[in-house]
Amino acid sequence: MDRLSPHLSTPDPVPDSEPKIGIGPGVDPVSPEPKEKKRKDSAANTECASMAGARMVFLPCHLVGFAPRLVAFMVDLVVVNMLAIIFTLGGMIAYMRGGVPRQDLDAYVPLFIISFIIASMTYFIYFHGATGQTVGKMILGLRVVSEDGGPLGYRRAILRWIGYFFSSVFFYFGFLWIIIDRKKQAWHDKLSGSLVVWS
Repeated sequence: MDRLSPHLSTPDPVPDSEPKIGIGPGVDPVSPEPKEKKRKDSAANTECASMAGARMVFLPCHLVGFAPRLVAFMVDLVVVNMLAIIFTLGGMIAYMRGGVPRQDLDAYVPLFIISFIIASMTYFIYFHGATGQTVGKMILGLRVVSEDGGPLGYRRAILRWIGYFFSSVFFYFGFLWIIIDRKKQAWHDKLSGSLVVWS
């Protein structure tokens, strides 16, 4: 007989329960994930969770490094300088009405310094205490929190602003401390008990 009867037809081949990896031409090899990458991911997860039991809501993987904080701080300095200039212009107008000649620029230099200090104090204390985000931190997606993960509050915001002066001494070494610190804290962070995290 040229043709087999239906019940004697050759059965369809049963596919292997386990696919072959990279066997034969035309078969796309499926390479398993490299062990080295798995090892690195595991190490990163372990490091990220290493402080989970230390009353920290924000784990180390959420902490912000030096470069993003520097960019945010530079933006904040631009805002503070603009506020200081506005305050200085107001003081200049008041001085001129009081009889101080416009050419006497020496009278306006201390006025600008005082305006800058007042603008800086008001700006950083208010935004860090109220929301934890200045304009620069909003743009970069950063937030200042306390070490237990809660809001910073105004009392710690005042300490943090005072700490800027300590971080600025010795060639701004207090700011550079972020690079080597495990919690990525500058000196003003340590003084106020604050952390900077990704919002």
